Amino acid sequence: MRFGSNESSRQNLDHDRRRAERHENSALSCQIGAVVNISSSGMKIKCEGKPPIKVGQIIDTKLDSGSQRVSVQASVIWLKRRGFKSFNVGMKFINMKNSLKAAIESLAKFGYIDLEAAVRQKQPKSDGPGKGRSKPPIEAPVELPDYYAILGVRHDATASQIKKAYHKLAREYHPDSIKSDAFTAKLTEVNQAYSALRSNQSRRTYDSRRAG
Repeated sequence: MRFGSNESSRQNLDHDRRRAERHENSALSCQIGAVVNISSSGMKIKCEGKPPIKVGQIIDTKLDSGSQRVSVQASVIWLKRRGFKSFNVGMKFINMKNSLKAAIESLAKFGYIDLEAAVRQKQPKSDGPGKGRSKPPIEAPVELPDYYAILGVRHDATASQIKKAYHKLAREYHPDSIKSDAFTAKLTEVNQAYSALRSNQSRRTYDSRRAG
């Protein structure tokens, strides 16, 4: 198996990156390895050891957040060796419905999947009960973290209090302060919390999910 970057494939992936916002992530994983960053169009994975895949291969995999799993199909765009044992893998999602894209975007930004977007997929007409229906991509119930507690604010905190708390934690756990896997994971958690609470709309959505 040849490992290396394919120029045209990389250009295609770069084009997708420009179209879809890519989010750094340390809380997601799949069967191949840990997700480094992800968008609604693709993801970059870090794996330890030689991955059992090749460029151009199409695989079915599951994104795992710990409390939820979502099934996706992806094409391997590039493979690149990192060090003696590590490899990075660039993957492009395929056969993606808009609802599933929205669910993955929600998972990347907020740390949980928007169930309404993920399950509300167009299903083919059925000749009878249970026939001709596609399986929803969600395989586990939502277990939402307490983002208010993560930021150290009350549930009735104002927008300015949330913003102030976020900036304080972002400085505390920034990689320039100290390089640590634990700090990196904590910063990802803080970023997800702020993403969920920073705007009135996303905060209302988050609050309704936790209440519901």
